[in-house]
Amino acid sequence: MSKAVKLSKFPVTSPSGAEYRVTIKYDYFVIIGDYKCDEIWRVYIYEKRNTWGPFRFRRIGRYRADYSDYSDLVELASDAVLEYEKDVEAKKRESIKKAELARKQAEAAEAFRKWDGKVRP
Repeated sequence: MSKAVKLSKFPVTSPSGAEYRVTIKYDYFVIIGDYKCDEIWRVYIYEKRNTWGPFRFRRIGRYRADYSDYSDLVELASDAVLEYEKDVEAKKRESIKKAELARKQAEAAEAFRKWDGKVRP
């Protein structure tokens, strides 16, 4: 495969039914200290907007994988989309936990305000 790879696909439909545009690029990065050059795949996930022109898609995810880990780019794109959706679900659960904690703290503060100040055994 040529090293100059940039492939895009739309629509890529996830198991949840959401549609994304996925772009895969071959890239590399260099660590100067010990001079290490790693070849990688960069995967960008976009969602469609309701506009026309060059801004039809908005990037919502970015993932990196070692070049040697994937010879099947369909598998790479699928794994990236599934990882993105897993990250979104984890963020939703975390947001729900934070909201529940804030609600409980507000209730505790209200109970403290109503407390008559007497300590009971």
